[in-house]
Amino acid sequence: MSNKIYLTMMNEKINIIDGIKIDLFIFFKIFPLIVFYYNNYIIVLLILLFVTYIIITLYMLIYGYIMYLRRYNQRIWRFAILETRLLITKLKEKGITFDYYSEEKAIEFLEKHNYYVKITAYKTNFHKHNNKYIGLDFLALKDLSTIDMHLKQWVLFACLSIEHSLKVNLLKDIQENGIDEYAILNQYFNSYPNILNEIEHRRNTPYTKNLLKKYNHPIYPVYVYFEVIPFGEFVNFYKFYCENYDYNSLDPSILYCIRNIIDLMNFFQFKITRHSNKKSV
Repeated sequence: MSNKIYLTMMNEKINIIDGIKIDLFIFFKIFPLIVFYYNNYIIVLLILLFVTYIIITLYMLIYGYIMYLRRYNQRIWRFAILETRLLITKLKEKGITFDYYSEEKAIEFLEKHNYYVKITAYKTNFHKHNNKYIGLDFLALKDLSTIDMHLKQWVLFACLSIEHSLKVNLLKDIQENGIDEYAILNQYFNSYPNILNEIEHRRNTPYTKNLLKKYNHPIYPVYVYFEVIPFGEFVNFYKFYCENYDYNSLDPSILYCIRNIIDLMNFFQFKITRHSNKKSV
């Protein structure tokens, strides 16, 4: 909601409140004068009439305010539709067609499933002529964004599976070799003291504080440490363990590639087409 619309609505609300204040002012200031000059029967009649007036007035004010809010909600919705249509017009000006995917469907897709900057990033993979894209339909952008989404989900699942498997095997090796789970982490902290600030911070976060506050900082077992660190920090610990305890289950350099997989997950949004150095005829 824009500031202008919000201020207008607040002004309307203030007007309604002012109207109620005026009615109350009439009741408490003018009514005692009437009581002073007229007898009790007239007073009772006037009370009934005034109460009826107040009830009707309040009902009309509340009903009018509700209808006012509904009208502004409809205006906001129409404004959102207009903005999306302007984006569609902008795409058409760039040469993107809607022959295989209608403009109405494109509007619905942008409003419910994706957003303009995200989906238009894929257009850089197509050729342009006279500053307009050649043979590019909106359907191609939609399909690329959908493929990219499924690819990211698959890569994320693979990374989580690899991380879990490595942690299980690493803890197994520590146990089988009789390595003290506290001493090894203390040794790691001595080599990389900066991580202690991050652990201290995580002691106050709602997701990990209950686990970490069971131990005195910075004395933790390695299996607790694994539960509160990001994958990048785990890769660093994995490399440290391989170098100091002759553990070569997986080359740490491969894990560094996995750690940076998020960059590869966006490859569809980069310009991957290779343009010829020759000038077009």
